[in-house]
Amino acid sequence: MNNFFIISPCARAKKASNTFESSPVSPTAKMLSWTKVLLFVGMIVMAGQNSFGQCDRATTVSWTQTLPNTLGSSTTLSASWLYNGSTTFISPNPGVSNFTSSNTSVASINGTTLTIVGRGTAVITATSPTRGYYCLSTATKTITVPKLAQTITWSQTLAGAYGYSPLTLNVTASSGLGITYVSNNTVVATISGNTLTIVGLGSVTITAQQAGNTDYNAATSIAKTFTVTKGTQSISWSQTLTGTYGTAPLTLNATASSGLGITYESSNTAVVTISENILTIVGLGTTTITAKQVGNSNYYAATDVAKSLTVTSGNQTINWSQMLTVAYYGDASITLNATASSGLEIVYESDNTDVATISGNTLSIVGVGTANITAKQVGNTNYNAATNVSKLLTVTKRDQSISWSQTLTNARYGDVSITLNATANSGLGITY
Repeated sequence: MNNFFIISPCARAKKASNTFESSPVSPTAKMLSWTKVLLFVGMIVMAGQNSFGQCDRATTVSWTQTLPNTLGSSTTLSASWLYNGSTTFISPNPGVSNFTSSNTSVASINGTTLTIVGRGTAVITATSPTRGYYCLSTATKTITVPKLAQTITWSQTLAGAYGYSPLTLNVTASSGLGITYVSNNTVVATISGNTLTIVGLGSVTITAQQAGNTDYNAATSIAKTFTVTKGTQSISWSQTLTGTYGTAPLTLNATASSGLGITYESSNTAVVTISENILTIVGLGTTTITAKQVGNSNYYAATDVAKSLTVTSGNQTINWSQMLTVAYYGDASITLNATASSGLEIVYESDNTDVATISGNTLSIVGVGTANITAKQVGNTNYNAATNVSKLLTVTKRDQSISWSQTLTNARYGDVSITLNATANSGLGITY
């Protein structure tokens, strides 16, 4: 036990012998000295320390209270301290907060009211009230507010072949929190958000995860494995194939569901030939045109689509814009210029060879009158005969004049005969 000195304003201490000697002091000095002593002693008591600046009385705590750990619950905190093993003081002292929380996001304290506000762990500390020479002491209790458990539900079946449309993954968590997905083989399947896209062949495992948050523990992940096989494909070809000889080349337009290119074959190249997707008719008869897609590393071959095409004789027309209306006897020969759409040669006929004759495509006027000139194309093995085109030709008489420069002046009876020499520009004979 520490020694305490009783200090008198009328005495002074001798350290060596622990005795006191008196010496005369004036009444005023005595009063001032006692005042200082009382103030000094009061300061020591108020500070709870002995004369050496230390607390020297132990305190023990009694805190048997069970603290709640349920979110939203609250309680009034209460702890007791024993001073010197005999006197009990109830905490806290009036106006003094004796409780603190190490994690106010889990447990908050307002005065002596503790409220559970979140999940996690918080240490609640009770501190003894200050009293005289008694030392401060603390007691702690740990509160753990457990996170909730959650589960993942995923009934969706994963299966697919190359070329499948993107799939929406539909996993749900009992917590209502969002799901994340992971593909262990992005060469086979990639994931963006909750959309799975097949990008190649092979095996892949898709894992659904929910990592939890401040209120929920992580859920047990669910993994599903599936194998992506080659995709099937089909050919769509609604085009109707018809044709006659002379029809312009046709662009074939079949498509494959895979987006791969189509190849075409003709069973009779004497009737139809094909270059890439251009069909050209080269003869009469029947052929089968087949559209094919043989597949690749990702797609199986498509089922062929075949169409039969029968090519018949082509129709043709005659174009003849040349004017044959009025001609005069003696006009020069006329070159006829009708053409056939088939490119075949035109033949011409005159129904009155006393007016006009034809040789090849040359028309000669031989008389006055009318004649029907007809252009014909009779067809061949590939083309039907064209419709004839006729034009009426009218040949009229040409005006003529007489030239006579001979001088007939004076003559005598008995002169020799005179030969008259007038001429007509038509070449016809002159009469006098």
